[in-house]
Amino acid sequence: MTRLPHTLLLVSSEGRVLKLEQELQAAIAANPIGTPVAIRMNIVGASESSVLTAVAIEFAASVFDSEAVRLGCQSDSESGYTSSIVEYADGQTASINTICAPNTSATIELLLIGNQRTLQLDLDDCELDSAAPDSALIATVGRACQTGKTTVVGSQS
Repeated sequence: MTRLPHTLLLVSSEGRVLKLEQELQAAIAANPIGTPVAIRMNIVGASESSVLTAVAIEFAASVFDSEAVRLGCQSDSESGYTSSIVEYADGQTASINTICAPNTSATIELLLIGNQRTLQLDLDDCELDSAAPDSALIATVGRACQTGKTTVVGSQS
């Protein structure tokens, strides 16, 4: 996995702060999945859905060690729900669903699909650290959600 400019932090029931990357790496070490080919993330958090989606896109890029190239997105501003499908340069895909729920601690349901097996993590009491994802990516997510059309992402946009 490549290093992210920000992290998803998990606060465990014991009050320990862990990084999602570390949690995922430990789970993969205990249960190897082969080469990651797809990821599904359901995230509920207090941030705007476009920000949560951008974070998830960057996180999946780090898991795949590949750049996002295409994004399809639909959203409902009333409910704060966004559903996205992302294609990465090396052929992997990410299905990302986010819900903006102010005044709540975040939850993440993650299913990582490898070419040998799958790995599921269900995490409560998550939070984003203070560094936001790339502003251009947030704008791209917003644009894709407004138009409902597949959008080019990354250095190709």
